[in-house]
Amino acid sequence: MSSVLERIRLADVRVNPNNPRQDFGDLEAFAAGFQLNPMHPGEPFNPIWVVRDGNVFRLTDGERRFRAMQVNKIDECDAIVWDSFEESDAAVAMVITDDKMHLKDVEMSRGVQQMLALGVPEEKIDRAAGLESGSAKKARAARDAAGDAVFQMSLAQSFAIADAKAVGDDEAASAIAECDPEELRWGKPAWEDIAHDYERHRKNMAIYDFVKDICKEGGIELVKTRPKGYRVHKTIYLRSSWGRDQIQEKIEKNSPPFCVAMKKPTMNGYLDDCEICVPDERSEEELEAEAKAKRILAEDKACARRRACWMAEHMKTDPPLKDLDTCLDFFGLKKRNSESVTNFVKLVKDDDIDAGSIAHKVDPWDIAHLWPEVDDDSKNLSKYLINGDEGAYWSDFYLREDITGFIWFMQALEADGYACEDHETALIAKCNTWLKQNPEAKTDDPEGDGE
Repeated sequence: MSSVLERIRLADVRVNPNNPRQDFGDLEAFAAGFQLNPMHPGEPFNPIWVVRDGNVFRLTDGERRFRAMQVNKIDECDAIVWDSFEESDAAVAMVITDDKMHLKDVEMSRGVQQMLALGVPEEKIDRAAGLESGSAKKARAARDAAGDAVFQMSLAQSFAIADAKAVGDDEAASAIAECDPEELRWGKPAWEDIAHDYERHRKNMAIYDFVKDICKEGGIELVKTRPKGYRVHKTIYLRSSWGRDQIQEKIEKNSPPFCVAMKKPTMNGYLDDCEICVPDERSEEELEAEAKAKRILAEDKACARRRACWMAEHMKTDPPLKDLDTCLDFFGLKKRNSESVTNFVKLVKDDDIDAGSIAHKVDPWDIAHLWPEVDDDSKNLSKYLINGDEGAYWSDFYLREDITGFIWFMQALEADGYACEDHETALIAKCNTWLKQNPEAKTDDPEGDGE
């Protein structure tokens, strides 16, 4: 195989229908640069490559340069003319990006697959395309799994298919392959979300299998939920990064458990906590105290939902809520878009107002995202001041902050016409009592110099 530099007519050139490039960019701007060629104005500095085929020439590399010369309306150009050129070599030449506009990701993927089909060695493909070692091998695995669909995918999507196949997750590979490459979720390719969900599920299942094996070896019963007559002795907050030894240490540290409660992970779900359960030997009085505490927290949740609903319904009033606006301004929450508020009210009434769970569901975003900061104090305050749960706060500083913030917020609501429920009235009274009994400490000598 040899080559020679010749002058050829553009009319005799035939483009390669297998060129992976489909986007040739701004050809007019590209062609304008050819006018700087001092020897042949209008031609590129880097000649095109062609193969002699009778009276015509088959283009093997440089279709973008060829099209730009057509824009310049020139009749002939310099070309590197080969007497023969294997189809596989032509495929490699069309992918190499030195001195050329880089191929788009899907075009590069198509070029890699064409080289594989023509028998180009994988190592040569990696070098020609500027990919990491082993990339062509993954592209081949993706083609085996997804067929010709990979020609319309980016390399990243085909690599995700190959990764799923490599770990034996055929379901994940199929789901990623079936995802439309153009579909977006939250501004990024949908297949990325699918691949992430399956990867997380595999990690979660690995942790669950660790727990299952540890329980089986230790003669411990593994159940889905805590059995009746049992209580939770210790909750282990599992992490997907933990290994078997870490999990076993956590379980054995809290032995002897009578059973372990943990739900099997589901697709698109999170890793469930592992509960060490023991027979509930508490007295009737202790059980009644726990039930009372749950009732109080349920009342608090219902009141928080009622406040949220009232606030949302009154945000669009005219004249506006004077005192509540002061509160909302502080948190950057004031908006009165009627449709947005209606959606917020519906969400609240549908029992989805739990703090931290609504940020992605409701419009406007700022209301949903910051609402817990406005009204998320009462839950812990009820635990501490009404239920006597000292673990709700580890510092009086944070307790004082929550009390003053909650009182300020409730005063703003009441000033605009909100009527408190009995639970709210009782909680406000508890807050005021605590403030009277715990006056804020004053620092008489902040510099410590005794003056």
